[in-house]
Amino acid sequence: MNSLSKTYAMTGWRVGFLAAPAEVIGRALKASQNSITCVAPFVQKAAAFALSDPAVQEETARMRSAYGRRRERVLRIAAEAGGQVGVAAPRGAFYFFLDFRHLGLGSVEICEGILEEEGVGLVPGSAFGAQGEGFVRMSIAASDEEVEAGFRRILAWAGRQKGRRA
Repeated sequence: MNSLSKTYAMTGWRVGFLAAPAEVIGRALKASQNSITCVAPFVQKAAAFALSDPAVQEETARMRSAYGRRRERVLRIAAEAGGQVGVAAPRGAFYFFLDFRHLGLGSVEICEGILEEEGVGLVPGSAFGAQGEGFVRMSIAASDEEVEAGFRRILAWAGRQKGRRA
């Protein structure tokens, strides 16, 4: 089972696939019949093209490489910063879920502070449920330079918070 959302930059189109034994497919169809009627024809054509065109496959390989490079850059900068923010390596997405729980602030408060003081937009972890409180989601779907500059501004903000709370 997979989707084309991130790999093929088709977020919001809600198209994917499932390869499984017939019994599993039958049960999956029963489970989805009332919530899924049909993927729009233009989306189906785009998905077929994305999965079969060699040029698209080359471009997605370049995208994966760029995301990997940005991922490693963020991890390196985080290690150099010595724990200003908790950072776990993403295992398939182009987002980091940054851990600010040590500051004792809510995730909305963190996002608002970073946006106001540093001009970096983030998504509050609380948007993903109660367990996300104290975390924020950061995308690396920007240029290498923008990702690095934004992450450094996030770290600078976090460093100032530690100083204010000491």
